[in-house]
Amino acid sequence: MCLLFPWIDARVLRSPLSKLSSLAGRTVFVALICWIFDVCSLRAGHDLMVPLAVYNDGIFGVEAVPAVFGIPLPSSEDPVDLEDLILVGAESFQLRPLSYWPNGSMRWIFVEAIVNVPPQEDRAALHLTTGQAVAALPKVGSKIADGYFLDTGSMRAKILLGERILCQVESVEDQGLPAFSMHLSSDGKELGALHSREVFMEINGPVTATLRLVETYSHPGGNLTFTRRCRAFRGQAGLMVESVLHLSAATDLSSSEGMLPIHFPTLSLQPGNSWQEAGEKTSGRGGKHFVSGDQSVRILQMQESRQGISEMIEMRPGMLVRQMHAVDLSTGKDSYAMLDPLVGRAISVHAYNDARCLERPLLAGKGEERVDLQAADISSQKAARYLHAIMGGDILPRPVTMMAMRRWLSNLTGKGFPETVVPDHALGEIHPYSHDASFIFSLWFFLTGDEAFRERGLDWAEHLEPDDTLTGDVAFGLWNAYLLSSSIEPRDTMLAGLGPLMDAGLHQEKNLLPLGNHTLPLMGDVLRQGGLEPALHDRWLDRMESLIHLGRDTFPSDLLYAEGYRLTGETSLLKEGKQWLQRDGAEILPNNAVTGMVKGIHRQYTWHWLPIKVDELAVGDWRLTWQVPRGTVRYRVKHSDQPITNLPEQSSIAFHRARDLDYTISMQPAGTSQNLMLSSDMVGDSRHFAMRYLERGPDLPAPRSMLPPEEASALEESQTASPWQVVALSLLLLIVISFACAFLIKRKRI
Repeated sequence: MCLLFPWIDARVLRSPLSKLSSLAGRTVFVALICWIFDVCSLRAGHDLMVPLAVYNDGIFGVEAVPAVFGIPLPSSEDPVDLEDLILVGAESFQLRPLSYWPNGSMRWIFVEAIVNVPPQEDRAALHLTTGQAVAALPKVGSKIADGYFLDTGSMRAKILLGERILCQVESVEDQGLPAFSMHLSSDGKELGALHSREVFMEINGPVTATLRLVETYSHPGGNLTFTRRCRAFRGQAGLMVESVLHLSAATDLSSSEGMLPIHFPTLSLQPGNSWQEAGEKTSGRGGKHFVSGDQSVRILQMQESRQGISEMIEMRPGMLVRQMHAVDLSTGKDSYAMLDPLVGRAISVHAYNDARCLERPLLAGKGEERVDLQAADISSQKAARYLHAIMGGDILPRPVTMMAMRRWLSNLTGKGFPETVVPDHALGEIHPYSHDASFIFSLWFFLTGDEAFRERGLDWAEHLEPDDTLTGDVAFGLWNAYLLSSSIEPRDTMLAGLGPLMDAGLHQEKNLLPLGNHTLPLMGDVLRQGGLEPALHDRWLDRMESLIHLGRDTFPSDLLYAEGYRLTGETSLLKEGKQWLQRDGAEILPNNAVTGMVKGIHRQYTWHWLPIKVDELAVGDWRLTWQVPRGTVRYRVKHSDQPITNLPEQSSIAFHRARDLDYTISMQPAGTSQNLMLSSDMVGDSRHFAMRYLERGPDLPAPRSMLPPEEASALEESQTASPWQVVALSLLLLIVISFACAFLIKRKRI
């Protein structure tokens, strides 16, 4: 109810009527809320509405806590303004883009917020929508003469620039603090010769600010980068300090047996004379506790690296090692976990399905997945499965779970610059997540805003050199660099390297999968991302369809059948997929693309066969006539001297083998009769014709980011839903809510 009526006090929701004691009642209530939001996504015009939730382990003693949300958005030519978005249910929030679609609309946005999570509850519900924003709070960070200043309302600290970069805490909870500083920079002796140093405010808003220090050290054969981030959230009396060592993937260590021994620079503290180190033990490796009168500083080292931070680390090219410290300045409390923000997710999986940010449609979770939090390490396949389970709801992103995920992913980066992280499947097994590791890292960045993984992915791709033997790892590395940076250069490099391979074996079975199991996921991503020239886009469509038809007999997989349906609209492919799952794939594919497609089939962009009437007007001249289907966004017309069918047959050729008609067909209203006149100059000696239309699924609109001012102003009139839509939606919501309340009251009386 608070999602729909945020002005209702939380205590009302704990009344006898709203206390759903039975599991069935809770299930009905959650299903109702999700259904209402699905309806809103279909009916609300330009009103973006994404229900979100953050989850709590029940360890907090206060209500206001920091939370972050990575939210994917579909590509849109008619988006709403980012400035018009609000986060209902949050005390304060700030938004920033993480990635863009080729047309300039945002692909991922990142929300940072202060939210209320009552100590007795395990979650807080919010939603991102359009509306009138309240007056903005002052920014947490600011530039001053000798450095930067952080003011959270509960803590004030200076970042002083000079020979050494110092973080000097001035006051906590309006009380002056005896001299206490942290050295953010290294002394230069541990890492080698300092080449450059840069200090700047990386993120700054009313909710949080992050100051970033980057030092580059020169070594024979390459560069070593040391990054330290100091982050503060509004209302928090403390800081999160992250330290990252990264050896460039291009580093040549052939003269030193492939290893570079490095001393990791520790977080150096400088307490004044009045501070005493407390005698009691502080939990966690590297924990320290200082006291001065009734004031306290607790520091917890949150271990992140595979081999630990010891005196000496053997760095390999591409390797990333990091350390995180929680610096708690609150008096008489031990609240380290509060300084690390909660990670939220969209309640409905359709937020991810509509945005098409994953190759497989997500299934709504049942809360059945269990995480082995005690494991020191997990494989990249399990990490991918856990990430999808978090997005789908099988795993709740509670703080302890997300900290374990961060540790595991950091451990994976500790392997250095891998030839591949996903192992070869010698027996031909199609793994449910046969991704390159860079996909895992980029998805983690989009969900959590963890910059360390973005930087590593971009560094990896910067030094990839595709050639005639382009591998799946290289192709996916370049593609993820494009998604992470929105720079067209890595995408074009990947397309240039992959193009000859794709064209060479268009109809040759021996070249069916030039990149192994990477081909279909990569091609699907490229096509859904868009931005290709029409002729190139159509060639990729045909190439992918040829792979699917050939692969049905030789390399079946759930993704093959799902992508086959997207390209043809043939339900027989989904039936084949179900049969294949029952026969071969049920155990290894619990969350598979076929089932995901069936569950959300109406939300997909799908090519369908279009029945047409063909009339020969004169020798070589033809007229094609058809009824315009609903949701049509594009047509494809094929012609041939042989019959054309949707699926390959002995007496005909498949759609992808016929010739394209190079002609743009105008879009007419659904239900009208439309025709196309063709001359012999256009189709030659062809006597057979076939058409497909692309049906658009019900997307949510995306915020505008890079449209020119004249286009932005032209969109303003189209941003408002019509009055009848508002009335219809309001009546629908009232009917549904009334029915639900009556049902629950009746159940309670029984």
